[in-house]
Amino acid sequence: MSCCVLIPCLNEEKAIARVVGEVVALGLPVIVVDDGSDDATADIVAAMDVTLLRHDTRRGKGEALRTGFREALRQGFDEVVTMDGDGQHSAADVPRLLAAAHAFPGHIVIGARLLDKDQQPPGRRRANAIADWGISCACAQPVADTQSGQRLYPREVVDLAELDSGHFVFETALLIKACRELGVRVVSVPIASRYQG
Repeated sequence: MSCCVLIPCLNEEKAIARVVGEVVALGLPVIVVDDGSDDATADIVAAMDVTLLRHDTRRGKGEALRTGFREALRQGFDEVVTMDGDGQHSAADVPRLLAAAHAFPGHIVIGARLLDKDQQPPGRRRANAIADWGISCACAQPVADTQSGQRLYPREVVDLAELDSGHFVFETALLIKACRELGVRVVSVPIASRYQG
């Protein structure tokens, strides 16, 4: 199975070199989608040995992911790992997501922020718990950390990228559609909660 890492980003000049560099060090192909940054994010990424796609204007995270999924399909990848460009996700967790995907073929693998939860702001922790309950009901299966952006999607889920949803709702809509319409199961890998202020 061939896998790439997709990193959507917007104005992440402080973190993007480290985030992308750590993934490149794993030996995995990287696709970065810059969603119309007006800082040096795109210039930093352009100097790295990765695929860089740019939106001329901001279209939202959902459209950045959709653009990246299209490119992953064009390049023929079977699996796509997504992670945010702000440093909240660690490349060190990617091998564990890949191991889970190979142990549970065809599953969506979520990097669930279950470790160091005291790092998560209390309000966000409560909101995420409510979202987890509601989205788990919609998926007809329990899903840990439905709001995590670090995920591994198998090819059949990436193929759903054209669904009619955008911005941050895209990830939730994709999860629900995959579970409800394709019968895809979800498995979670515990990762640390990482917040910078």
